[in-house]
Amino acid sequence: MGRLYQLMSTQAQFFGQSWDSAPSGALPVQFGEWYGMVPHSPSIQTIPLPPVPTSDYLVLHSDWAQQNARRLELAWKFRGENDELLNLLYKNLASVQFNRYNLEVYFSIAKLCRQNLLMLNGLEEINSDLVTAQDAAASLHYEDAVTALDQALDAAGKIRDERNQALQDVTTTWYKTWFPRVREANGRHLTPVPQDFMDTESTEDGRRRQEGLLYLIDREFLLPFGEWVNRVQDVRNRYAAAHHLPAREGKLDWQDATTLHSQPFNREL
Repeated sequence: MGRLYQLMSTQAQFFGQSWDSAPSGALPVQFGEWYGMVPHSPSIQTIPLPPVPTSDYLVLHSDWAQQNARRLELAWKFRGENDELLNLLYKNLASVQFNRYNLEVYFSIAKLCRQNLLMLNGLEEINSDLVTAQDAAASLHYEDAVTALDQALDAAGKIRDERNQALQDVTTTWYKTWFPRVREANGRHLTPVPQDFMDTESTEDGRRRQEGLLYLIDREFLLPFGEWVNRVQDVRNRYAAAHHLPAREGKLDWQDATTLHSQPFNREL
């Protein structure tokens, strides 16, 4: 158990430090923090996304893998340690006599940390697919270039689904002992407008994120990943049209927190 607690600590630490902190910009000034009741400008956690290729030759204007080399190296390191942590939890869950639920909660937190690691690995895979598409386009292998772009877009959908699965798992576990966070219960109603000190981008998003456990993945909602994916898909379709290849339909709804199994895109040639 000593090793288990050590791994829980380091996994949680990397979960927080693997993203960058940046000024929120649009969010209002907040009052109160761990260091005292003082006004301060809120910040958000963010992560750099791979460059969007050009629509003519699928050129990437920056080396995302090199810029994020240390982040990706640590992600693989902590993913190996996450494997060890999950194995320890499996072994203890099978043999524990008392306080089993505590281990179930640890298990759900370990999977939340793992989802973050899988996302970083997924972004690395997406960047690799974009590089493959760029190389194929430079060699005038149009069909191979479009296939690589489709693989990148499929990987983006997988990131969203893995996030949603982690949220569903943690909700199932925590709600064994928590009352669900809902808009209305026992005659009490959720405030129609979120307080101005909450990290919300819009009134509707703010109301939604006060429900359930969506706050656990709020930083992913704030990441403009859906917009980025749809820009890549637009590039893909323009490139495909220029070379008489079929278009890819549909858009990625990054704010969808329920879909678990997206269907990969199949194109008929």
